[in-house]
Amino acid sequence: YISQTDLKNKKYIYFPLHTEPEVSLLVHGKPFINQIELIRMIAISMPIDTILVVKEHPWMIGKRSLKSYKKILNIPRVLIANPNLYSKELIINASLITVVTGSASLEGVLMQKPVITFGDCMTNILPDFMCARCKDLRELQSLIHKSISAKIDEKWDTYLKTFLLSIFS
Repeated sequence: YISQTDLKNKKYIYFPLHTEPEVSLLVHGKPFINQIELIRMIAISMPIDTILVVKEHPWMIGKRSLKSYKKILNIPRVLIANPNLYSKELIINASLITVVTGSASLEGVLMQKPVITFGDCMTNILPDFMCARCKDLRELQSLIHKSISAKIDEKWDTYLKTFLLSIFS
């Protein structure tokens, strides 16, 4: 496993794995339900100086096959984070958060990190510079580049406040 200390001076994209089976993956994540192949596509599409950090979902520890982890680790520039790390610790220093669906997308935008989602997610209503939805993998490289180079300014806070107020009301 890669630790938080190992990631200190590295440029990375964060991808949290989903539990399987799970409705957010199998229903809301269609057609991106094969997480290993999605990880492979993200790795192929990201900048050459960047690594992809994958973290296992706490509920899946000990349930996913060893073969699955070996497949993930055989993908160049992909590392698996220590499962004891909190997602927040990985999001803080990430250049980008990539998720099929799930709460990591919300955590990312709350911490002013750009997000790319692949499925139906409530953060998809935010502007693309905050949360871009990838519907076609042929667009992924472009989306990653745009997301990583997006500037965080006062618009981010305005949209985030409006988004949160709409949830609470």
